[in-house]
Amino acid sequence: MAVDVTAEAPVQDGHFVQFYEGDQSLVRLAGPFLAEGAHAGATLVVVATPGHWQALEAALHRAGVDVDAGRAAGTILCADAAELLGRFMVASGPDVGGFTDAVGGLLRRAVATGRPVRAFGEMVGLLWDRGEVGAAVRLEGLWNGLAAQLPLTLLCAYRLDASL
Repeated sequence: MAVDVTAEAPVQDGHFVQFYEGDQSLVRLAGPFLAEGAHAGATLVVVATPGHWQALEAALHRAGVDVDAGRAAGTILCADAAELLGRFMVASGPDVGGFTDAVGGLLRRAVATGRPVRAFGEMVGLLWDRGEVGAAVRLEGLWNGLAAQLPLTLLCAYRLDASL
């Protein structure tokens, strides 16, 4: 199966999933998605691993986005994907109330800026990578619920070589 991991990320409201081959292709995919949003006046929400956030932050800087000013102004919101997962995962999978509080709260803060919202997340991908496919599918459904309620464009990423 061929997947075009270099395709441009979507720009309209909705929830989109992309596969990526490695860290560099993830940055080539999510970096422009976030940078274009920032240049268009969107609030950015990034839920990523620390290493991916570092690479995305560097890509944003290269694209002329003042990340420090955005963070100070509340127009760039970041969360560690594993830490955020830990706030709502239980033995049976994602806890709906915990997800609504943790992730919904973060997204509502972004929406409250009055700007369009672009969010990038890799929590589902982390679950998938750990072999927690059922939990990943349930979490993807919870994201769909938030994306239907809040005006945002959400890009989720999965490693192409993730194993089941």
